[in-house]
Amino acid sequence: MKQDIDVAVAVFPIHSKDSRSTFTAEFRKIQEAAEVSDKSRYTHIGYEYNYGDVYFLRAGMNQKYWTAGFEVASEYTQFQVALYGEDIGTPTKPEEQRRMVFKFAFRF
Repeated sequence: MKQDIDVAVAVFPIHSKDSRSTFTAEFRKIQEAAEVSDKSRYTHIGYEYNYGDVYFLRAGMNQKYWTAGFEVASEYTQFQVALYGEDIGTPTKPEEQRRMVFKFAFRF
């Protein structure tokens, strides 16, 4: 079975008592990516801003397509919306498909 390598890094700066961020970068399948010209298909970058563990704003890039989302959370509920692009094409002919996700949860 052929194996490959994924690498990622994450940074979690704290801005104040109620405010913090998350920044992540990931590069998947390093050996496979070395054989293709479009390496962006293997790259994922994301940023999240968290205010008071209640409001979350998210932005990033997934396989060269932008992503965005937000979340509002309380002690017992959680509401999320996200919009992202997914590459459903071939290595020689990329094709973007936009997807939207809604989530509402009761938690206790």
